[in-house]
Amino acid sequence: MEGVKENPNLIKFLGEVDYVFSGEYPHIEEADNFVKYILYRGHGTLLEWIEEGISDGSLKSELNAELTASTISNILFAISQRIVLRGDHLKIEQGYSCEMLDECARMLLESIKAI
Repeated sequence: MEGVKENPNLIKFLGEVDYVFSGEYPHIEEADNFVKYILYRGHGTLLEWIEEGISDGSLKSELNAELTASTISNILFAISQRIVLRGDHLKIEQGYSCEMLDECARMLLESIKAI
């Protein structure tokens, strides 16, 4: 979660990219290369950790590792955007800000742990 706190402008920029490209990707080489990069890169370390956890029995065996990694990444990224953009307001309105990112990660990890 430190990456979010250390790079708020990157999170804001990626949120703007999400907004601009909320429809169809433009038919340009750069967009094609970006999609290929994301597909090739996957979720890297997170996916490896999930696959390892499934193999060693510390995570639920029925998990789809790729789907789980994608879901966790997107949930954490979405809450990161909200916290970066509205953190001070969230603190006033709900009493929490960055703590919610840590709690979200904890809840997600707890939900995939083997019993």
